[in-house]
Amino acid sequence: MNAFNCNTGYKPAGRIMLRKTGAGEVGLVGALRFDHRFAIKEGFGYLAHFGSEGCEVFDSAVGDQVPPDVLPYHIDYHLREPIWPRSTDPKSMMVRFIQQWPGSNIWVVYGAVDRSPVPEHLYSSTGHAWFDLRAGVLNPITAPAVEAGLTISQLGSTLPVWPGPQDEPYALCCIQSGWRPDYLEYNRLQVSLGRGQLTRAEFKTRVLGDDRLCHLISNPGEDYLRYLVCLDDLGGVEQPGPLSEKHLREREDRAAVALRNSQTA
Repeated sequence: MNAFNCNTGYKPAGRIMLRKTGAGEVGLVGALRFDHRFAIKEGFGYLAHFGSEGCEVFDSAVGDQVPPDVLPYHIDYHLREPIWPRSTDPKSMMVRFIQQWPGSNIWVVYGAVDRSPVPEHLYSSTGHAWFDLRAGVLNPITAPAVEAGLTISQLGSTLPVWPGPQDEPYALCCIQSGWRPDYLEYNRLQVSLGRGQLTRAEFKTRVLGDDRLCHLISNPGEDYLRYLVCLDDLGGVEQPGPLSEKHLREREDRAAVALRNSQTA
C-alpha cells in the first residue's frame, strides 16, 4: 500500500485508539468525522497515513468489501479475517468504515496492521494509544476509560467516550448500517418465540427461510427468551445504533430490571 498512488487525502476530526497485540500487530477503532466531499463506501478498505502532519485518509478504495460471510457481524469478526494487507509503508494501514449518523459523515473507523503506524513511545504500559484528532493532527490523550478485558468491538460499542454529531460522548455501533434492521427483526422473532406466539419449528423455518436472517440464527435458551420478553415489556428491544451516554445508561438500567424480572417470572 502506498499513499502516493491514491487520490485526494482528507484530514479527519474525532478520536481513535490503537491496541498492540503480543505478536506486535495493531488493531484500531475510533470515530472520525470527514469533509462531506469524502464519499465513503461502507465496508471497503481505504488507506490511512500517519505522517508528521497527522492522519490523512485517501479517498480511493484500495480494498474490497468485507466478505459476505462475516459482513453481518460486529468488527471483531472482520478484524480476524485475512483482509488486512501488510503495508510497505510503516506509517500507513488499511482502514474500513461503518456509518453512524446518516448525513453527518461521522464513521466508525477500524483496521488491523502488522506493525504500528505511530511511534512506540506513544503506547501506554497496557499497549494502548489514544488520540484526539483535529484537522488530522494527532493529540495523545490519557485513556478515557479502562480498556482491560474488552475486545476492539466492545471498546467501540460499550464505552460512551466517542465524539458524536455535537462532540457529545457516544457509544458506537460496530455493526454495518444495512444489517441493523435485520438484527431488530430477528430479536422481534425471538420475542414472539418467548411469548409462545411461534413454536421453535416455526421460528427456525422463518429464520432459515430468509436470506438475511439465516446469518443471525442461534438456539436461544428459555432463560434468555424470558429475559428478552421482559426487556420487550420495558421497551428495550431496539434496533442497534450509536447511543448517547444517557441512552446507554437507560438501556443498561432496563436490562438489569429485565434480568431481575425474568428470574422471578
